[in-house]
Amino acid sequence: MARTLLVSGIFVPTDLKTEQDANGDRYWVDGLRVTGNLYTFCITLRKHHAFKACLFGTHYEADAGDIHKDLWVYAPDEIFCRGKVGYGDVGVVAYITKYYVESEQICNNKVHCSRRQFNMTSSDNVDRMVVAAKRYLRPYPLTKIVDLTAYKLTTSLSQEKDSTSDEEAAAMNVMKEMLTRNGALTAELANMVKVDYKFKDNAVHDAITAYMDTIDNDIEVSARNIAIALVLVHPPHSDGAEHVITVQRGKKHLNLRNRVFVSDVERSFEDAPIERYTPSTLPDEIRQKISSLNILDVNSYVNGLGLRQSENIYYLAEDA
Repeated sequence: MARTLLVSGIFVPTDLKTEQDANGDRYWVDGLRVTGNLYTFCITLRKHHAFKACLFGTHYEADAGDIHKDLWVYAPDEIFCRGKVGYGDVGVVAYITKYYVESEQICNNKVHCSRRQFNMTSSDNVDRMVVAAKRYLRPYPLTKIVDLTAYKLTTSLSQEKDSTSDEEAAAMNVMKEMLTRNGALTAELANMVKVDYKFKDNAVHDAITAYMDTIDNDIEVSARNIAIALVLVHPPHSDGAEHVITVQRGKKHLNLRNRVFVSDVERSFEDAPIERYTPSTLPDEIRQKISSLNILDVNSYVNGLGLRQSENIYYLAEDA
């Protein structure tokens, strides 16, 4: 099971009915046919204030005959689904059926992190699972969104540093070959003494020039500080009102002297205020960068511009 899902990835049926048929043997939640136990779980959950505005769904277009044992829980104006609720097998070894809640924000250390039960809590009692849902199925905080999405950004930033290191290593290998006993540079150095430091081998001149260029480039990249802004474009409201765009500008700059990690990005946003805009109030420089990134494929990074992580999530970058 995917442990996270963007709300934009939810399949929304045309008929969002939640009902039980007259015979009491078929059930629907938000247009999806479900088991009786899952129906009970969902309608019990929806009675609570925290979930009145939430919907239930799947990430694929369901056939009319599909009977679902679990559903994603999401709010239409949020970025990520909050998690899953279900009734089914929760056993690690034996087959055990219970009500369960799955969420990226649950860590069940009784099982290995590769198992789905690592992000699950379960019980025979539906009311107990409603309490668990209220605890774990909450909107993702920005720190969690960064934790889930910043890897591609850090990889792209680090590649700027790594690429100069590769070029430097290649240039040094050329120099080492030329410095062997019979190498061109050894002979050239001997000749420099005789001919007043004038190169007679163009390859030596080219190698030294390339080597010095990579050193200068490495110094330039290492001295760069990158300012990052996280932009979340929330889905449109069903009532037609302008959707919300949240912006958080990192207070600490990322230095490219060393490799950049996700934890570095997370720390850059510590205590940074959250700005809220609508499309009509969004600052021009942010709108222009998003428009430029929208031309590119998802997960495309442009130096000095940023990364389009998904259709809702952008990391904007600029030299500080």
